[in-house]
Amino acid sequence: MLPKTIASAAVDAATFRRSLNRMVHNGDADRAAEITAHRIAEGELMVALGRDTPPTAEELVRLLPPGGRTSPPTFADLALIPDDDLDEMEAEDGEAEEIELEGNYRQWEAEDRVREAKEAAFARL
Repeated sequence: MLPKTIASAAVDAATFRRSLNRMVHNGDADRAAEITAHRIAEGELMVALGRDTPPTAEELVRLLPPGGRTSPPTFADLALIPDDDLDEMEAEDGEAEEIELEGNYRQWEAEDRVREAKEAAFARL
């Protein structure tokens, strides 16, 4: 895969950073996929820039190519979310998924017991 240009990497990073910030602000669940996409885009931008730290919101705005957006992102849209916060969000999402899955298993087990009871009752007829 060819390395991205700074401009294309900046657009991707801005897109995912903006989307993730909106999800966090709105309290949306299931952010794991968005966090992964955000981290990939940030990594590609850091490679394109030749550095090991992501740019600040102000730097990212300067890196974006002119035009092409109907609503330019604000600094709040592009605020850098610390990795520790992203790790915590991923952990919370994972815990929520585990709780949901556990509830699903309980529901399926209850449905199995009902089905088995019906089959046993039918067999006695």
